[in-house]
Amino acid sequence: MALHLLTLGFGDVSMLVARHLWIPPVLWVAGVRLDLAGGEDFVGDRPYIAVANHQSVIDIMVMFRILPKLPIRFIAKEILFWIPIFGWYLWLTGYVAVNRSNRTRARKSLSKAAARIRRRRSTIVVFPEGTRTPDGSVRNFKNGAFILAIRSGAPIIPVAIAGGYALLNKHKWLIHPGTIHARVLPPISTEGFGHDDRHQLAQRSRAAIMEEVDRLRAEFSLSEDVKT
Repeated sequence: MALHLLTLGFGDVSMLVARHLWIPPVLWVAGVRLDLAGGEDFVGDRPYIAVANHQSVIDIMVMFRILPKLPIRFIAKEILFWIPIFGWYLWLTGYVAVNRSNRTRARKSLSKAAARIRRRRSTIVVFPEGTRTPDGSVRNFKNGAFILAIRSGAPIIPVAIAGGYALLNKHKWLIHPGTIHARVLPPISTEGFGHDDRHQLAQRSRAAIMEEVDRLRAEFSLSEDVKT
């Protein structure tokens, strides 16, 4: 936060700090390795909406690292912005606050976020399940990310993550060493889509992510607890 203020946001120093000074030592201490592929070709020449399945809090670090050339920001619960220091950082650096318990405020937040995305060419990261999976499966996707993509005209980048649930899920406090595998899938255009197409985009993105998660689990013999 201090670096962001001192540099007036120039060069997005806070993003560089997160990617190169915060995440690598945290993962090293925890014994977590990342096997990432597919995000190197995306550059910050236009805005994107990146959507991923949500297995673990480590997924946040995965998204920072798997899209190394994009100026990413996350959609976060509005209550997080009230946390001292942490919330100030979120507000200062341009993260998007959404109050999901109030539909009117949520719609206004999405409209505001869409305008910001077009103006700043930001990439917004969303975990459209809404919370971490309770059992390892890819849960149904909520529509907010896809409404945002349609309103901003930004393509969707689906990201599949596997392995994180076994290392640290919402039922655990301790991290188990191991490898998280993640793949960036081909982008999905939102050109010509309207508000009524939000369900279609959500289902298409979820299907692509589920297929890749299943492939990764089979390829690396991941024994995640998945209930159907």
